Amino acid sequence: SEVVLKEYRQRNRIIFEAKTLKKSKYTSIAKLDELSELEYNEPELETKLEGNAKIFTIDGFSKKFPGIFSKILSSEEKAKDQFEARINSGFKAGFVLLVGKDANKSKEAIKLEISARSGTCAKYFIVIEENADVTIIEQIHASGNAMIAQTILLMDNSKAQVATMHREKANLFF
Repeated sequence: SEVVLKEYRQRNRIIFEAKTLKKSKYTSIAKLDELSELEYNEPELETKLEGNAKIFTIDGFSKKFPGIFSKILSSEEKAKDQFEARINSGFKAGFVLLVGKDANKSKEAIKLEISARSGTCAKYFIVIEENADVTIIEQIHASGNAMIAQTILLMDNSKAQVATMHREKANLFF
């Protein structure tokens, strides 16, 4: 799984370093240049979870579920722009949220709160197991400039509704 993650980062690094920069309706090329030159410190990413799901470190998940982790990285769409590729190639913080089919039992939404301090470059993955039907409500807080990306993997016959609220004090690129 370390090899798969290394290849994933390299694929995205090529997109990030491509010239000329791709213009995106969601991003500012000037802001990308500014953020790319920032020194990303040891990131701080805190999570709070309510509901029937589990949070794993990326390393812990990749070791416990190497096949699923490889599937996440290999089936992810190509980065749409350099912002996304920058995060995918250089994230220093992250986690995996695993939602099993047991989540269906409670009929209540899973609530995920993510707090990032300024200078965080993070990636998180949500895995919805087979036959699960869930609603996830996310709140993302940033205390300064932060770059955060998310990937969702729906296993066979699974469904998810995800609502994300951004509450930032500066620039949050998601």
